[in-house]
Amino acid sequence: MAMLQLKQIDSHALTSDVCPRFLAGVDPTVMSGYERLQADGDPDLIVELIDLYLADVPLRMTKMREALRQRNWLQVKREAHNLRGSSGNLGAVGMAAICEEVERTVSEHNRETEIFMDRLERAWAQTRSLLANERQRRLP
Repeated sequence: MAMLQLKQIDSHALTSDVCPRFLAGVDPTVMSGYERLQADGDPDLIVELIDLYLADVPLRMTKMREALRQRNWLQVKREAHNLRGSSGNLGAVGMAAICEEVERTVSEHNRETEIFMDRLERAWAQTRSLLANERQRRLP
């Protein structure tokens, strides 16, 4: 299997005050670890993981936004935690880092949570594009 050819998130796509760890985008070394698990002749494991992630993230983000609108802080935190885990498992380190900040800041009196949610949506657009490109590159 070929090594992943993912690039980093364009730092201009996010606001200039974003911490550098949020700009990491997708870490190709995380996904390359899955390449070692790939059995010859089986469907591409990374494509399957990307498909699951691309389907799951919009649902989680919708739930997070709805919970934020309803001021359900526990639900926002749960969804951020779940999204952080799945992002980290796929190497979407920028998404994982922002989710970690959402978890840390979520509260009734903290405007930072909404700011991080906005950053998460911008990071998602970049991450989705990177993963879609990687998925397409892997298809025969």
